[in-house]
Amino acid sequence: MSLRLSEATLEDMHEMQTVVFAAYSNYPFARLVVPEIGTESIDIIEKGIQSATGRSIRLWKASSTEYWIKIVDSETGSIVGVSRWQIYKESPFTNGAPHVEAEWYPVGSRIREYCTYLMNHRLKRQANRCNLPNIWLNMICTHPKYRRRGVAALMMQWGVTKADEIDLEMFVEASSDGTHLYRNFGFVVVEELSTPRPKGELDEEWKTLEAEYPFEATWMWRPKQGIQSKYCLK
Repeated sequence: MSLRLSEATLEDMHEMQTVVFAAYSNYPFARLVVPEIGTESIDIIEKGIQSATGRSIRLWKASSTEYWIKIVDSETGSIVGVSRWQIYKESPFTNGAPHVEAEWYPVGSRIREYCTYLMNHRLKRQANRCNLPNIWLNMICTHPKYRRRGVAALMMQWGVTKADEIDLEMFVEASSDGTHLYRNFGFVVVEELSTPRPKGELDEEWKTLEAEYPFEATWMWRPKQGIQSKYCLK
């Protein structure tokens, strides 16, 4: 099998989202943010892929910092790995963290409130720790049929090479499946993250959502040229 890495184009987005949906079907937080992921209905999944394709293209067109990388199986011509990177040559959070809303859920619903809370909690942490030039690994995934064949490692090599070329540190919220990969490319663990909780008494519906859609990740950091940053340990 021969694998080929290249920067993706807008025309690749639908096929890349197909890989994303297949790769993240068993991740609870992914299913919370993109409800169509992990469903059993082919029609619902395809509608979700179409929606994610349009949304991702709009965001990509509007961004000057975003890069999508694809891995193609040269024998089949299929995209088998996808990664999304933000390369910030200037501090991205000079005005603080933006507020985002889980608009895909009904107004006033508890699940919308829960999803919105988690997303903004993550953004605030990122703004606090990454308010400096850096490379943020937003996402990296491999089609389940191609795992453990070096697909993700090829994309990580692209990322760390880019970081070293322009002398930037790197950050990622790693899943339990990804920490070993990131360690191999010079990342270190800063903090183990778990589902955040708002202050006050939580009702049973909120607790049920926590159980169904937990957030668990490892905050990891790769220093530039071995120099420690004060930001990553806040």
